[in-house]
Amino acid sequence: MKDMLILGKTPEGRDVYAGVFYLHDTLGLPAGMTAMILWDDFNGVVAWEQFARDAFRAGWKEKKIISVIKEALIDFHPQSAKMIKPLVARVEGQEKRRRFFDKL
Repeated sequence: MKDMLILGKTPEGRDVYAGVFYLHDTLGLPAGMTAMILWDDFNGVVAWEQFARDAFRAGWKEKKIISVIKEALIDFHPQSAKMIKPLVARVEGQEKRRRFFDKL
């Protein structure tokens, strides 16, 4: 995929792709759809932390970033809603969120 960068590999051997934010923000390609395409066709996964960094640098608010990532993960795997809930709760916590976004 154009403008995508492979950052590394998961322990399972899947490529980890950066550049998904720009596809989403500039081309309007839903992040969940990109996640599905990477998984199915490229044996890859989205670098969600990089997505969040890129979105934050582009001026997105924290709530919007969390919302888009959450929606993308649920679109990609509907059963993931239960798995995502504790993660989102941690990220939405003031102290955790502040520390995460301060690192960007």
